[in-house]
Amino acid sequence: MARIVTVFIFLFCCLVSQAQTSFTASTNRQKVALNQTFQLSFKLENAKAKKFTPPSFEGFKVVNGPHRSQSTQMVNFDVTTSVTWTYVLQPTREGKITIGSAEAILGNKKVVKANRVLIEVGPPLSDKQQSNQQNSGGNDGISEATLEESLFLKQIIDKRDVYVGEQVTITYNLYNRVSLVNISPTKNPSYTGFWSQEIELDQNRQRKYEVIGNQRFEVITLKKDAVFPQKGGELTLTPLELDAIVRTQSRGGQPRSLFDEMFGSYRVRDVPVKLESNSSLIRVKELPGSAPKTFNGAVGKYKLETKLETTQAETDNPITLSVKVSGQGNIKMVDKPIVNVPGNFDVFDPKVKEYVSKKSSKVNGYKSYDYLVIPRSPGEYKLSSIKFTYFDPELERYVSEESGEYILNVEGEPGDNEGAAGGLSKEEVELLGSDIRYIKTKSKLKASSNLFASIPYFALCGSPFLLFIALFVIKRSQDNIDETSLDYRSKKAIKVARSKLRKANGYLKKNEPDAFYNEVQRSLWGYFSDKLNIDTVMLSRENILSNLNEKNVSSETITDLEMILDTCEMHLYAPSATSGKQGEIYQSTLKLITKLEKEI
Repeated sequence: MARIVTVFIFLFCCLVSQAQTSFTASTNRQKVALNQTFQLSFKLENAKAKKFTPPSFEGFKVVNGPHRSQSTQMVNFDVTTSVTWTYVLQPTREGKITIGSAEAILGNKKVVKANRVLIEVGPPLSDKQQSNQQNSGGNDGISEATLEESLFLKQIIDKRDVYVGEQVTITYNLYNRVSLVNISPTKNPSYTGFWSQEIELDQNRQRKYEVIGNQRFEVITLKKDAVFPQKGGELTLTPLELDAIVRTQSRGGQPRSLFDEMFGSYRVRDVPVKLESNSSLIRVKELPGSAPKTFNGAVGKYKLETKLETTQAETDNPITLSVKVSGQGNIKMVDKPIVNVPGNFDVFDPKVKEYVSKKSSKVNGYKSYDYLVIPRSPGEYKLSSIKFTYFDPELERYVSEESGEYILNVEGEPGDNEGAAGGLSKEEVELLGSDIRYIKTKSKLKASSNLFASIPYFALCGSPFLLFIALFVIKRSQDNIDETSLDYRSKKAIKVARSKLRKANGYLKKNEPDAFYNEVQRSLWGYFSDKLNIDTVMLSRENILSNLNEKNVSSETITDLEMILDTCEMHLYAPSATSGKQGEIYQSTLKLITKLEKEI
């Protein structure tokens, strides 16, 4: 047992010793008012400090600290140890103030320095502003003054220096610490100079969280794209722009009752916020000039596969030569490899198949080419190897893939080469799409027997009536509207809404108010999404009311709708205020949907 413990301690020490030492400074806010405080932390990872020396804190006073904390983490056998010194500071003057570097002397007498931190100090907040910030807490309690620090959009790229044709993956993350009601894109980024492809996001992805400056953010990936630069130089990826609705909560002034004094009186507001991500500069290098002749512009990692349908053939009979290029890169821009065949062979444009994965962060797939080759003369022929060359940006050089050679034995009589030279063959070739058909000059069809009084005869006689019945059925089915169409969604909206309201009625009977109000709100949201053809991402109270006004819905009906929505939202914050109203809201919602069906 002692030996096992010794081995474990030895391995632990080895892992710690291999970890990289870092010393960083961070803050929970970079913009503060003159009368506000903030936290400043110095974190030393994977090392022991014999001595820690803080900066002078010129322009600030130390309100509290330092507080020293330690932690050890092991993830996949990677051990990380850290010690953190935390201060609470308050600025003493306005302006942009840089906090100098802290120093730590390690056990090996090495001195490490932390990064500097820039703090932007603004004018002092009023008493009311300070009260709002002090009384707001949690996600719902975020104040309007700190929205900019609590909700922001980032454009993240995996590479900044690439070659022409090399993939850059762009991720747009929304960092959130507030109560987010709705978001809608207003302007997509521009990828001028790039070929782009959207990467599908996993619909079942788990929520992610990230700690930034001692603040925990929910991270929502909104969009992910793969772009491939088409020219050299400096290219810019423009920002993504969004509109968001944020729900804020603050004290509602002086308490009006003992209840307000004990539990607080809050004011809830939905605040519109415009968000814009950062832009990014990509430096694109030209490909090296020493490209082989077989290079046709492919950049990435690929492999080449070829297959000949048979090695035994007859003159004037087609055989298929298949060529497949698969791998990682811009598959859509991969051009067909050059295929060389003997002079007395005919080769036709290939049938092309393509598959590109839209779910992987690295674009991958394949492109296949099926060539129809027709030998015109008997004999033994050698089909030359096929070469495919691409540029590998990781290796920074050109790589060539080469197939083997094929030996083809052709039997039969020589074909009509003169016809072939003039664009004709022994049997004329008709090219339909990407398939080859022969036009036969001699028919092998047998003469048919007398049609009169036969089964086909009576079938033909009855065909007009069958056709009429078929057209009638088709017309009726079209009247019922295709279930995938927007009209169908609109007509079915009331059925779906009433179905969900039946579920709400079940919660009403069980006296489950939380579930009841949630289901009523969901039924209305789903109804308007189908009825007004509003995408769920764009669904908001403002959009719904705007659409209803455009459709000349009466103000009385709109007032009824707002009353129901207000009651559902009020239940989230003041359940006692909506107590006993479930039956009334249920009946009002049924009447509302009936009125809307008549007015829209």
